[in-house]
Amino acid sequence: MLRPADVLPLIGWEGNANWRGGALPLTSVLRSWDDRFGARLPRIGFAQISLLATRPPRHLESAQLLAAEHLVFCNECGGMGLTEVSSIARYLMASPVWTFWWD
Repeated sequence: MLRPADVLPLIGWEGNANWRGGALPLTSVLRSWDDRFGARLPRIGFAQISLLATRPPRHLESAQLLAAEHLVFCNECGGMGLTEVSSIARYLMASPVWTFWWD
């Protein structure tokens, strides 16, 4: 069964130019976040994707663990250039929209 996370390799998305593994490994991460946080992929741009999380982390410790995952996934998170676990964690607790941008 196809899921929203599966669309990136299906459309040949290559917006993550600094990620050498292609879109398929990203799909695995997006599927994990969908399972754990209800994070769906509503927006795909040239070098950016956004997720909408229906169950974002509510506690700082959980948000920090997820923030570390976000930072490994993409070097610029939140659509605001967030590059530190602490700032990403605060953002994750405040917003259900997760944005990633690869330059």
